Amino acid sequence: EMVETSAGPELARVSVIMFTGGNGGNGSNGSSKEEEEEKIVVVFDEVVKPRRKVLDYLTEYSGITPKVLQDVDTRIEHIQVRLLSLIDENDI
Repeated sequence: EMVETSAGPELARVSVIMFTGGNGGNGSNGSSKEEEEEKIVVVFDEVVKPRRKVLDYLTEYSGITPKVLQDVDTRIEHIQVRLLSLIDENDI
């Protein structure tokens, strides 16, 4: 999610989801419909403190409010390190 700052858009929240299944339950690989149900799991969900002053939280789109970011110390550099530990070349 992005917010509008004095320097333009900046990151305020990062979410990573894992999506599994979803071949339509047609059993093309011999699996039952129950085994092939789509599943979405939230793997990572963090708010990020923007570097610059926030001018517009874009709350109606982002869900971010001043209160959400109030006690956040996490910066984009911290998120990048954590994402690199979660995602590799086999992930899409």
